[in-house]
Amino acid sequence: MTRRNARYKIFEALFIYSFDNKEGALIYLNNYIQADVHDPEKIQDIQNIKKNDKFQAFKNSIIQIFNGVLSSIPEIDELITNHTKNRDFNRISKTSLSILRLAIYEILYINSIPIGVSVNEAVEISKKYSNLEESTYINAILASIENLLNMIKKIKR
Repeated sequence: MTRRNARYKIFEALFIYSFDNKEGALIYLNNYIQADVHDPEKIQDIQNIKKNDKFQAFKNSIIQIFNGVLSSIPEIDELITNHTKNRDFNRISKTSLSILRLAIYEILYINSIPIGVSVNEAVEISKKYSNLEESTYINAILASIENLLNMIKKIKR
């Protein structure tokens, strides 16, 4: 389990959630967290890893991030709306919206992840699950939000 894999799974769970299916999204995440236990080649490694508190913390963080995004949707969607150019919020695809919500949550609330990493990972996810136009759109919105946050930091100094 890497942070990148977890990010993909959280995005996929958010996509499931976008169809008003929180229960299904949580089941999906829990299945991901438990999946390695059923892989015979990984059982020995998993047994060793599970003894490690870092593994448990990582599993918990996946659910915390997912729930954090859900509880922050009103604020995140307001930011998206304010930084969306030439597109009505309701016309943003569920895929792009799920990617944006996760990236913006990371940018706003997870200080251990550099903003550039969140932006780059969001663009990479969009390349895999969407198209170049959507990737460009996501990058533009996140760059606009990043610029706003940088201006706020300069003002606070």
